[in-house]
Amino acid sequence: MWGVAVAAVIPVILGIVVLVRSRQRWCGVLLVAHGASAMLVLGLEPDASASPAASAGAGSWVLLYFWLVLLAYLAPTGRAASRRWRRWIAAGSASVLLFALLAGLDAVIEEGQIQAVPEPVAVSVQVLSVLAFAGSAAFFLGVLPAVFLRLRRAQGKERSQLLWLVFGSMGIPLGLLLLWANHLFLGAVQWVDQMCVGLVVIGLPLCMAVAVLRHELFDIHVVLSRALAYGVLLLAVYAAYAVVLALAGTLSGGGALATVLVLAAVVAVGNPLFSRVRRAAERWAYGYRATPDAALRELSRRLAGVAESRIEAAICDGVCQLLRVPEAWFEPLGEPASAGTHRVELSYRGHPLAALAIQLPQGRKLSAGDHALLADLCGYAALVLHVERLNGQLSVSRTRIITAREEERRRLRHDLHDGLGPTLAGLTLKLQAAERSLDGALIREARDDAAEAVGEIRRVVEGLRPPALDEVGLLGAVEQQALRLSGATRVRVLAGGLPAQIPAAVEVAAYRIVVEAVSNAVEHAGAASCTVEIAESPAGSLCLTISDNGTGWPQGTPGGTGWESMSERAAEIGGSCTRREVETGGTRICVALPLGIGSTKGAADDSHFAC
Repeated sequence: MWGVAVAAVIPVILGIVVLVRSRQRWCGVLLVAHGASAMLVLGLEPDASASPAASAGAGSWVLLYFWLVLLAYLAPTGRAASRRWRRWIAAGSASVLLFALLAGLDAVIEEGQIQAVPEPVAVSVQVLSVLAFAGSAAFFLGVLPAVFLRLRRAQGKERSQLLWLVFGSMGIPLGLLLLWANHLFLGAVQWVDQMCVGLVVIGLPLCMAVAVLRHELFDIHVVLSRALAYGVLLLAVYAAYAVVLALAGTLSGGGALATVLVLAAVVAVGNPLFSRVRRAAERWAYGYRATPDAALRELSRRLAGVAESRIEAAICDGVCQLLRVPEAWFEPLGEPASAGTHRVELSYRGHPLAALAIQLPQGRKLSAGDHALLADLCGYAALVLHVERLNGQLSVSRTRIITAREEERRRLRHDLHDGLGPTLAGLTLKLQAAERSLDGALIREARDDAAEAVGEIRRVVEGLRPPALDEVGLLGAVEQQALRLSGATRVRVLAGGLPAQIPAAVEVAAYRIVVEAVSNAVEHAGAASCTVEIAESPAGSLCLTISDNGTGWPQGTPGGTGWESMSERAAEIGGSCTRREVETGGTRICVALPLGIGSTKGAADDSHFAC
């Protein structure tokens, strides 16, 4: 039969070509073995079924699929994916070979070509044959998860080769389906049988040879997606046609009316079904280029809840998913694009912001639809980047203003304390000396005015910046305040490694927050003990933790002025202040304040930190 000859010779030729022109000799060996098996299995004449050789080869049909399945297990590297898969392949191969041997032996026994075979031996052969068949079936079906898992991890050339394997393997179920349809509906037409067997035998070897020798010959993504789309559509249309034909024939009794109803139903169902299948296949292969509005909505959804530090990574992930490309990343402006990548500059109102590089799959070129979608995505991404950078600049500016304010307060305090304060104090002493020789009442009045002015200056100085911060530092000032507030409530201060220099704004905010939190624990929560912990975190922030064992925060009550004051003081220098209830009773307040707000870099880098 010419079909047998073609089906057997083509895999052998392909295997020899792979052996000669490729280093992946394992693939060539398996293709040659597959062709030789096809010669052996398909070369048995149907009318020779009574011969001993034909009976002994009754189980050899599994060899038509064994070498192809083994090829799929080992593709694209020629090695099993792991040690467990290697054991599975060895066990499955043994099951297939055992089944081929036992099935042939069982057929010989059934035909009576071996005399005097004890019945227990014959039964044992049948049982072992069934078990070997079950193992072979499991081995054949196990190739599906094996290829799927490899396909999920593969990139670049290996992924393209695996997709060629998937495309070629589609010929096996298609050929078997057509073969069964030929026997059920067409009466087993011989040339149709030969065509179906040829499709089963040579489809996968041909695609595997292309994957090894010229995997970039076509864009396998679009080939596979369209094949799947049209395959699903064809099956759906035929199924709908059969169902509608049966219903129409039942309702109308056949004739022209049934034909009109069938055609109308197929048109009504087929067109929207085709659109949906095509759109799904297009989206699977090339992303959202056919629906840019849906792509923008998806990118907007992805960026909605992303932290500022993850914006660029989220944009790259979104572009990869929406364009179906393996990788995307941001590069400095002005650098040339590397081979195999497509580079796009993101700009806002003519001002360049960043450069987005996209790694294209092997053999793929961006179409006009891809370029249009990429332009829309980059326009929206540029707007998001611009807004985020404005937010960062605003945060830096706010931090600079607060830092400058605190430094100016520190300078004013020093000027008042070291300049005007001593002057007024000296005036008071002079007036006291003059009191002994001049008008006592007038001098006493002047002295009282000077003393009142000194007190007012001291209040102003303390309002600008607590004096204890300059006298004993942040830790000493907190300990003094804790000692002053201790009474019925025992207040402890625990300190870890603190930096040598703390920005003025951070010192003031930390001191005010601690005083407010400890005052709340003592005066309102009725706490028996309160612990203040101060330490520098690895993230470069000053961490404050104020814990008490009081009554906790009443459920459903607002934060109050004290809590708002603490939150605002932390937020205005880019920090955070959180409050939570302790399971054993009481409240714990955690504060994180950035230590790098004295410089532009520090303010930008520490906008997100944790204790």
